[in-house]
Amino acid sequence: MLGRGALEAVVGRARGGEALDAQRAVEDALLVELALDSCAQARAERIRERQPVEAQALAQDARRLDDLGLHAVVVLLAVTAGSTLYGIAGAFLAVPVVAAMAVVLGILLILLGWVVRKLAPPAT
Repeated sequence: MLGRGALEAVVGRARGGEALDAQRAVEDALLVELALDSCAQARAERIRERQPVEAQALAQDARRLDDLGLHAVVVLLAVTAGSTLYGIAGAFLAVPVVAAMAVVLGILLILLGWVVRKLAPPAT
């Protein structure tokens, strides 16, 4: 089956007023299709070579987020807000700032729970 580029080459030669030899036209079309196919194969090979590296980088990022204990949506919102307010520096500093805020908030919630338990009247 001839590709679109190959057919356009055949039609272009016919419109240009050249004598359209059927065998020559088919040869030209096959050469164009072969070139397009080899480009597609080369692109597919480059994608296959990059995929393991990208998958490993994404897995490392996911492990880091699990270590922080932050949800992915929280990280996305933090980076968006940081980059909107402070540009590139804000985007880079957003996740550490949010992680520090999460730790401080966790400590405050623990202290608040302790204070509430101490102030609650004893159960009788």
